[in-house]
Amino acid sequence: MKVIGCLGRKGGSGKTMTAHLLAHGLAKAYGVYTNLVMTDVREDMPLNISPYRDYYISAISNKDAQTDSAELDRIFTQTARNPDSILIIDGGANRANVDRAFARFCDMVMIPVGYGKEDIQVAQSDFWNIVRAMKDANTRADVCIIRNRWPGAGRERDRVMAKPWVRDFLEKSEMVPMLFPDFIPDMPSLLDMANSDNPKTTPLIDAVSARFAEVVAMKIGFELPPRRKLVPYPHLSRLHGEEAAA
Repeated sequence: MKVIGCLGRKGGSGKTMTAHLLAHGLAKAYGVYTNLVMTDVREDMPLNISPYRDYYISAISNKDAQTDSAELDRIFTQTARNPDSILIIDGGANRANVDRAFARFCDMVMIPVGYGKEDIQVAQSDFWNIVRAMKDANTRADVCIIRNRWPGAGRERDRVMAKPWVRDFLEKSEMVPMLFPDFIPDMPSLLDMANSDNPKTTPLIDAVSARFAEVVAMKIGFELPPRRKLVPYPHLSRLHGEEAAA
């Protein structure tokens, strides 16, 4: 079993969307037994399994770091009964201590980030805090920052790349391997994956999630079924065209 955490203090950075996108790609495109743990739902009982999703959803009570870690340990043990499974932890905002506790379970920690100045500053701080915490605990995992909903081409991309804090961030990421190799494209319809009880998926969403799942799997050394091939991201013009028609 592999464990992936979508963590970070910044609210609205895309932790939940990233977790659902990855779970969807793993479960639907590759048939991987996937359990997504919601850690910020403020409920005492686990969520019901949604009949509209191909993956499982669990939840913890969100009381305190010690209780959350114990409940996550229980879910960890249950999921690990299937050795070829993946457990995804969807973290909450402004819970640095909890993030550090969760990180010790993980084979990989992803910190989603937008391109705003504060977003990048907080993400970089979270990166180093989690790296130090894992070193102190003598645990190892691949910790990286993933660009969420960054423009991939065109004038909007040029505008974003011209921002001084973006240039500084990208320069630092070349010196320190902190950046995930791919990015999550700017598709508003992806938000439906996380926010709807009955998410509407499309072939385009399936392709993006499959591509994302495969890159993550390669990065953590998780072998996906060999019959599957890399699904390239569609060209940005096609993304905008299908989004406008939706």
